[in-house]
Amino acid sequence: LYSRRDINSFNVSVMTTPLFKGAQLSYSNLTGLLNNDLTLEPSVRYYRQSDSTGLKAQRFSTGLRVSYRATRRVSMLAEGVLERATTDSPTSTGTTNAGSFYMGLRYELF
Repeated sequence: LYSRRDINSFNVSVMTTPLFKGAQLSYSNLTGLLNNDLTLEPSVRYYRQSDSTGLKAQRFSTGLRVSYRATRRVSMLAEGVLERATTDSPTSTGTTNAGSFYMGLRYELF
């Protein structure tokens, strides 16, 4: 599409039980740059749920994962995710914002 290692993924998930119903839409992309030594992986997710008590919840999150292969066996990784969640029930309503970030090193044995 626009790079030698470009992968796009679209996903739709539906969950139904006697107690709740939920659905998730997501999109993610993997793009290889610098001869595939650097990869960028942005993602977007939307989840919606309702249950038998009248509770309605939804979450929207965006993320970015970056990986850099320093040598044939060593890679550096980092990922950040931001999420906004809202709940609405017969007794209360609320919104929560959250974020997470990690960095790491990967060593491939074989």
